Amino acid sequence: MAQRLLHKSRSGHNERPKNQTRRTDEVQKPKPNAGIARRRPAPKKESFAPLHKTPVKAVQVEGVVLMSIIKHCHTSLVSGKKVSGQILGMKTPDSDTLEVTYSFPLPQDESPDFQSDMMKCLSQNTKVDSMSVGVYWSALYSDYIKRKTLKNLANWQKFFPSAVLLIYDPAATNHGRLVIRAFQLTDEYMKMYNARHSRQDENCEGHSAFIKYNVEMESIFKEIPVKIHNSNLVHAFLYDLREVKGMSCDFDRLTHWRNDQLLHNMEMLEQLIEEYGEQHLIYRRYMGQVMRAKRARDAALSSGSKMLNIESALPMPPEPDRHDPVLLCAQMTEYSNQICESVKQAFSKTSVTQGLHPEE
Repeated sequence: MAQRLLHKSRSGHNERPKNQTRRTDEVQKPKPNAGIARRRPAPKKESFAPLHKTPVKAVQVEGVVLMSIIKHCHTSLVSGKKVSGQILGMKTPDSDTLEVTYSFPLPQDESPDFQSDMMKCLSQNTKVDSMSVGVYWSALYSDYIKRKTLKNLANWQKFFPSAVLLIYDPAATNHGRLVIRAFQLTDEYMKMYNARHSRQDENCEGHSAFIKYNVEMESIFKEIPVKIHNSNLVHAFLYDLREVKGMSCDFDRLTHWRNDQLLHNMEMLEQLIEEYGEQHLIYRRYMGQVMRAKRARDAALSSGSKMLNIESALPMPPEPDRHDPVLLCAQMTEYSNQICESVKQAFSKTSVTQGLHPEE
């Protein structure tokens, strides 16, 4: 037994560990990347989602901003000139609501330096939202469908697709009916507008372009719902006013104040019909030129003319601009809808007032 233990101890003493080298004087070879410092991975670039990732489906206007717009646009009733202003707010990429938190009026001369100076002062000296989200205009009885409106709003949406145009009617508000509407240009019209300014389509104002991009008088503007937002203090103040008897104006709602609006709409319809007749004459002249050009081409082909390119030799006349006729039809449709609404409300008020009077 002792001999076995002695043999095991000798054999264990002679065994070398696995990680021990056999020669102590052997130089270890350096690793290939031993003296080189490891490079840190490059920081990931932050990616920002575009603001127009989610299209705008609602416009939220602060009550203070609405009061500022009403005060500014009320001057158009006295002077008769349309006024405009710029609206500021914010829009998050994942939200479908455009918030309007501030506004300031624009001068009549439309100086370009005024807007830049005003935005610089607001961003440096105040804590209001300094992101431009559109403009507001005053329009008596919804007289806003014009060539100037298209140009202004298209320029806004070209650089900021979520921009809106607020239309405020001071005449309706003067009679106790708040009218504020938000509009954007449709995607179909913006495609045609971008193609015209990028010169991808040479004739992008005639009827062929309207047919190509599927643009009609109903598909130029799209209306967006407007919501008025107030603070809790304003809500508490309005609830207190509701209890005051002198603030009750229920019977004033039965007044027939739409007579002036009906008269204005009828006069404007008559004027627009005359302007549309002039546009119709322009289009008839164009169709006459087209027929003469076609007859000249047919005559050249029947006579055996050796024209290499008959289209360049006998070109077709350019198509007339169809923006004005389409906008005239859209404005006439707006006036007609207002007339129908006014007549319906007048009949409803008449039936209500007849029920209040005792039978004679």
